[in-house]
Formats: sequence, structure tokens, C-alpha cells
Amino acid sequence: MVVSQSPVDIFKSQAHTGLVLRDVDAFVAHFAPDCVLHDTGESEPRVGREALREWVTAYLESMSDADVEYLTLFSAGEFVLAEFVIRGMYQGTGAGPSGTRVALQYCVIDQIRDGLVLSETVYGVPQQLDRQLSAPIGFGGSLKPALSVPPTTGTQPSAFERAHGTVDRRR
Repeated sequence: MVVSQSPVDIFKSQAHTGLVLRDVDAFVAHFAPDCVLHDTGESEPRVGREALREWVTAYLESMSDADVEYLTLFSAGEFVLAEFVIRGMYQGTGAGPSGTRVALQYCVIDQIRDGLVLSETVYGVPQQLDRQLSAPIGFGGSLKPALSVPPTTGTQPSAFERAHGTVDRRR
């Protein structure tokens, strides 16, 4: 690890190597051996590199072809705060047969000292994924998924059309 990097550079490097390059070893190497990961979606923190490895491996098993867009990124002393969107192909529970494209927004706070992440707190919104898996989506540059109306073959409105008040019979 290059200690001369700024905390922001270290944060971006670990996010890129883990989420985009999918290099778990390089991702984990950014963290102190006794690092603490607080994922607010979990009841207990994960302590140590092996626990971190398990966490990121599970995430990568359900998400591929990811990119990261930073919305807010700044540091104060040894702390970095980042608000970002991960766009990728979700392949976990509820996804289509070949996956479902999703955009998930997170806020992360890292404490970085001597070039290594000592602690990371991850805030996400689990309902974002649920909402995106319940209807076809498109991105259009927005965090809010764009809804598209699937074609209906019968004369009755589909469940999607009834739920969203859209009926198009010009077929």
C-alpha cells in the first residue's frame, strides 16, 4: 500500500479494485488486519480481513459488470465520506434469468490511517433493490429507475398497467 496517497485516493482505489475490477485480494489489502466493517444492514460488525473478504465475496456473487459514480466525496483528517451509486447486473434472488440491471445508492464513511482502512461504515437502502426487481427498469442517467410498460397480449390491462395507470391498446 502506498501511504503517500490521500485518504480519498485510497478510498477510490479500494472501491475500484473491489467493485469494478473484482479483485478481492487487492480490495482486502486496503484494510488493516483488524479492520471493522459496520454494514448497517447487518446486526453485528465484521472484524478482520477474513470477515471483510466473506462480505465482499458475497456481494460480488450477486453483482457483476459494476461501475461506480461518486455523487459526494470528501475527507476531513483521517475520515472519508462518500455518497455513490453502483450500477451493475444483479444476479441474486429475484433477478431475471440473465440478471437485472440495477442502480444502488450508498453512503460510506471510512477511517483511514497510515494508508489502510481501519473502519468502514456502509449505509444502504435495501428497499431500492426490491423496487427495482419488482418492475422492468432502465437507467436514463437517473437514480430513479425509469418504468417501461410491457406489452399486453389480451384485452384486459396487465397487473403492471393497473398498478401504474398506463394502458396502451395501439397494437
